[in-house]
Amino acid sequence: MSEEKTVRGTTWPMVLLAEITGERAKSWTAALEDHNIIVLLEPSVIRAAMIATREQPHVVIVPASLPNERTEKVREAARDIGADVLTLSLELSATQVADLVEKSLKKRMKR
Repeated sequence: MSEEKTVRGTTWPMVLLAEITGERAKSWTAALEDHNIIVLLEPSVIRAAMIATREQPHVVIVPASLPNERTEKVREAARDIGADVLTLSLELSATQVADLVEKSLKKRMKR
């Protein structure tokens, strides 16, 4: 996991789900929280960019179904704070998402 301190001296990785809602968001959130990952949900990619800048998540997830120009602002915000951006199909299972996030977090630790 990340070595950044996010909760009173404790290390907790954080993920922002941008424009992922409903049952998909619930299942992905549950799977990520089972891996001790804090999950932030934002149904608007524009507001997700502001949240990313303020909260500084380690990983930002955007749906692959959105055009790149629609997610440009949240991608820029993630890049500015050094967060990884995962563009994922909404067809992925919660387990697959948790595995991809874990891989991304491990890659961050090696940097």
